Amino acid sequence: MLSDLSMDCVHVRFSTRYPGLFFLPLFLTLTVYSLTFAGVSSDIRGSKAPSVSAGSRSPGNAHAKPAKAEGKSGETGVVAKTGEKGVITELDLADFSAAESCYGSDAINSRKAGFMRMLEASVGEEILSRNAGAGITSADYEAELARVDRETRAPEILDCIKKHFGFDKESGKFTVAGGRDRYKKVFLRKYLAQNRLFRFIHYDPKVQAEAYRIKGAVLEQTSGGASFAALAAKYGLVYSTHQYTVEERKTDMVNNSSQSFAAAPEGGIPWSPFEKQFIEEHLAGLKPGDMGKAAIESDDDFQFVRLVSVTDGKYDFESLRIKKRDDYFRTSEKLRCAIYDAELNKWLLGISGNPMLGILQFNNPVYQGP
Repeated sequence: MLSDLSMDCVHVRFSTRYPGLFFLPLFLTLTVYSLTFAGVSSDIRGSKAPSVSAGSRSPGNAHAKPAKAEGKSGETGVVAKTGEKGVITELDLADFSAAESCYGSDAINSRKAGFMRMLEASVGEEILSRNAGAGITSADYEAELARVDRETRAPEILDCIKKHFGFDKESGKFTVAGGRDRYKKVFLRKYLAQNRLFRFIHYDPKVQAEAYRIKGAVLEQTSGGASFAALAAKYGLVYSTHQYTVEERKTDMVNNSSQSFAAAPEGGIPWSPFEKQFIEEHLAGLKPGDMGKAAIESDDDFQFVRLVSVTDGKYDFESLRIKKRDDYFRTSEKLRCAIYDAELNKWLLGISGNPMLGILQFNNPVYQGP
């Protein structure tokens, strides 16, 4: 399945600061996710990148010399190791800070932000390689590198980022040894890993085996006449009723007890073109009492719909949702992780609310946690 996954990853900063620069995929929430946890966002934003040499902070210098990590990793500059091959170095963090600085004065380029993004990329690639059998290949990196060059609409920012890694525009090559690989690891890897990881977790039948099992049971039992409400009670599903219209409502019904399907709760819900699209795609071909033949699959759930009635362009229907599992990281086999920087280790162990961290098994010689 993963071989067919889209590689249209998106750099979050290009998309959020410059709307329309890239096609924004549905997996955006995972991409920006590490910077929005309770208690984490303010910490990252309030923590500036450490003082390093002017050359390493200045975009265009690919000769940055990493500082030594405070831990006793046995390898100069190694900050952390995750799984079999996930290594984060001081040079990675310096590269991240310099690259992010290209976005301007409000860039989130602190050392902690860089560490979190690099750690998530390491975890993502380890899971893909170990559990999905589909790690990121050299060909994947080259394809993504070419796509970003081809599709960016903020070339000045991309030029700034690539210049830091030693890219020469005249020759069209990375002229500094290791610059191309550093660009891939620090700039491209996190988006490739997150894209594939999101698709794997949300759409792979093995991961979502229980949701697929219930989906099959719902199809079988509704064909035998079972009601949505009864199935919701039996399997713990989400049952609801809705009224959609093809055109914008002139007035919203508010608490109209004479209507079994009120168009809006108190205050009214503004009409959205999504209603028209949903009707055309999922309800228009049905007769009252008919159920859609196939489940509507999204990132988060499977949805079944049954048309109840159509009156004056108003489509009343029932909905039955099967939530996909969202505890993959907590229940998956652990990944060994050692952090050799005492400050980063203590900070990371104090974070709550990030499910991706639930897969890590810490083996740390520096800091054992509170």
